[in-house]
Amino acid sequence: MVLSKFFGKKTTPAKPASTTPGRRRVDPPAAGMEQWLGQVQASDPKQRKEAMVELARAMDTGQLTMEHRQQMPAAEQLALSLHVESPLSDVSEALWVEVACYGFSARVRIAAAENVTGIEALEQLLKHAKGRDKAVYRLVKTQLEEHKQAHQALQAREDHTRRLVEQLERHAKAPVDPLYSGKLRALQEQWSQNSPYADDALTGRWQQAILDAEARRPVVPDTVDHEAPAPETDQALQEAADARETDDDIEADVDIQPESEQAVHDPVRTQLIQHLWQDLKDRLDQSDIDPTQVREAMLYLTEQQHHWRQTEQLQPANREEERAFHQLCTTYETSLNTLARLIDRHGPLGQWLPAIEADPAGHDALAHGLDEWLHSLDWPQGEPEPEIKPRVERAVQMHHDQLAEHRKQGIQAVRQARGLIQRCQGAVNDGHLKRASGLLQGVRDAVVNLKPEEHHGLFRQFEETEQAVEKLRDWQSFAVLPKKEALIERMRHLLGQSLPPEDRARQIREMQDEWRMLSRGLQSQHQELWEAFHDLAQKAYEPCKVFFEEQGKLRTLNLHQRQALAEQLGQYEQLIKSKGLDLKELDRVLTLARNDWRRFSPVDRAANKSVQAEFNAVFQRLRDRLQDEQQVFREAKLAIIEQARALLDEPDSRQATDTAKQLQRDWQQAGHLARRDEQALWKSFRAICDELFARREAAADAFKADLNAHKAQADAILAGMEALLAEHDPLAAKERFDDLKRQYSDLGTLPKADYKKLQDRFERFNQDFQSRRKDIKAQQQDQHWQALFNWNRHARFECDSADAAQLQWQALDKIPAPASKLVSSLPQWQAPVPEDEPLRRKTVELEILARSDTPEDDKTLRMALQVQRLTDGLGQQVSQSDVDQAVVAWLATPARDKAQFDALLARMKQARRDWMMSV
Repeated sequence: MVLSKFFGKKTTPAKPASTTPGRRRVDPPAAGMEQWLGQVQASDPKQRKEAMVELARAMDTGQLTMEHRQQMPAAEQLALSLHVESPLSDVSEALWVEVACYGFSARVRIAAAENVTGIEALEQLLKHAKGRDKAVYRLVKTQLEEHKQAHQALQAREDHTRRLVEQLERHAKAPVDPLYSGKLRALQEQWSQNSPYADDALTGRWQQAILDAEARRPVVPDTVDHEAPAPETDQALQEAADARETDDDIEADVDIQPESEQAVHDPVRTQLIQHLWQDLKDRLDQSDIDPTQVREAMLYLTEQQHHWRQTEQLQPANREEERAFHQLCTTYETSLNTLARLIDRHGPLGQWLPAIEADPAGHDALAHGLDEWLHSLDWPQGEPEPEIKPRVERAVQMHHDQLAEHRKQGIQAVRQARGLIQRCQGAVNDGHLKRASGLLQGVRDAVVNLKPEEHHGLFRQFEETEQAVEKLRDWQSFAVLPKKEALIERMRHLLGQSLPPEDRARQIREMQDEWRMLSRGLQSQHQELWEAFHDLAQKAYEPCKVFFEEQGKLRTLNLHQRQALAEQLGQYEQLIKSKGLDLKELDRVLTLARNDWRRFSPVDRAANKSVQAEFNAVFQRLRDRLQDEQQVFREAKLAIIEQARALLDEPDSRQATDTAKQLQRDWQQAGHLARRDEQALWKSFRAICDELFARREAAADAFKADLNAHKAQADAILAGMEALLAEHDPLAAKERFDDLKRQYSDLGTLPKADYKKLQDRFERFNQDFQSRRKDIKAQQQDQHWQALFNWNRHARFECDSADAAQLQWQALDKIPAPASKLVSSLPQWQAPVPEDEPLRRKTVELEILARSDTPEDDKTLRMALQVQRLTDGLGQQVSQSDVDQAVVAWLATPARDKAQFDALLARMKQARRDWMMSV
């Protein structure tokens, strides 16, 4: 038992030494009151918040009068009212939202958020609180989820009511049979529970359908039911209802401990989560899991949850830890229970896994159950998976793959069913019941794997044919015998179904009631059918027996656990009388006892009354003694408040807030007081902490403002660099560009989120500027060669004489040194040339030197020239002089056709450009 560890030898700890109080804040003078009231109207949020904090203190000491409060805006008046837990009346939704967003303390904001009820207002508040106020965000999110659940529940009720009306309308048009009145009464009973959810249109449809059905209902004479007593399965529904009962929890008040604003990861909780995941893996790796092992696992899970709550008393868990632990608990409980139910329904694990792997299509229900189990097994990444998980995933995938094949078989089944329906209708028209019944069974076999929602027309024909066969059967052998045979078939079919015990017991009871109704006036007939039906009912109820027996054992076990808990709590009361009282231990014992009492549920109500009374009496006596002795906790918390107030004079805001966080942890460990005293002390302590955190927040805002200013300067510098890049002559802008680079390097700290983006832009602009300068310098150095190329083309094809070409040669500004004797080739250009092959050859040679691409048509020539260079022993090293000489040789080679020359000229220039870019 949990409390047994407290019964050992205990030493009473010494009371904490009183802490030397720091400087106390002096009560505000009247002049300060007027100043704060004026700051409430200020536009600066920080000033308004500081003024509201001071006014809240003045209100606690009685210095803030009602006249002062009436001078403030409505939002500030409401915030102060919430501060003293006396909210105003007739408050608008918008005002609640405003206070929940901008209230001066977390408690005020939470109190205001609790009064926001509108969906739109809650969504607006959720959007504002996200990332700003965790407590308000969590509260509002919970309220929105409750609204959503309520809406979904109402929608489900309305949908169910609409389906009831549609069922009644179909029933009013259905053929009249002996069960007609019973079905009508069942629909009316369901309507009485769901009629409040129907609108006027549905109510009108229901009333009209009732009139139509009542007009067609047959008059059945009353008969005395002398049916044999129902089997012991008649107790199924009562046992199922008893299984849902729970006992009343202890009514003692529970003090709510304020939660610290920030929590850190606890290595103990992290290790607890890892051990619990490993335990779940070990349990799933077992060959089979029975209900006893599941109960042991649930008890182990409860112990781990108890250990978790113990760690939260020392240090609260953060959102990530809570989410991870809640996910683990849900996965732990759901996966084990689901797997245990699958084993209970389908047999040992070692049997049905090979079966579904061998025949996926023949185990549809099992495959769906395994699929649901995989969804419940929300296994985290990084944790070793159970060995069964990948095997189940493969089996479920095989089942999904065979569904496509089943669709093809469904088409054949529809064709077969339609043919059988036509033949069955013909047999009915001829009056052949035996043949019609056989054909109808063939139709049932054909549509057994088809879904009604996918084949509406076929199932409508099937229902009409089935009704026709039933009418023929009523004519030939009355109506009772076939209906009892149908009940036997339904009961036999129930044997093979996997249902929860409550649902199985309910269906058995419904079929028994239907059998008794059919047997009215016919008690001496069909005895053999009754015996067969009774035997099947007994077999169908066998799984329910095990379930309800286990429920009874669980109730008895929980009752014994509660009796032991009450006895141990009484022993602990006697122990502290003789050995002294440890207040923190007593507080912890009461918390554990209350939680364990609730955990041991359900129990039998009648047997639990005396145990509940004994436990409540002992618990209340211990609680009264705890409250009488809690003065030591009060002194400790008063000392913490004085230490926090001394931090208001600390110049280092970060150091002050770090110390305040440690004081908050000390507060959590200082023990609990009575609810009213605890809240009063917490209010004073929290107000000081809020002011300390507000100062640190202001310092953080100033630092953030500096970062934003540096970012703005960086954006301006980068914009200037980008503008210089756009100028026509970057060579003239080099000095200004270097100055902007120095300014960027001298900037202070940049925001972390924008640093990489700004640095990438800076480096890109620098590289682009240097590349443009390099290109322009190369263009300036290459302009003499370009002029030479233009003169060469003009002299070849456009000059009237060699003298004119000589004059243009002399007019060139500068002739590159390698081409100084190029003018001597003029006579060769004027002579007729039989072909352009020499010029083409010179072009390919230049492309080889420059390592430039050659068109596909000249690839063969290039290969031959490369082989020749290797034969001649020419090396791979190429210099600028080699390229220049090759270009001059190209310019000296005559050409026959102008168009061909231009094409080769372009290739020559491209090869030369490729060489220059590669150097």
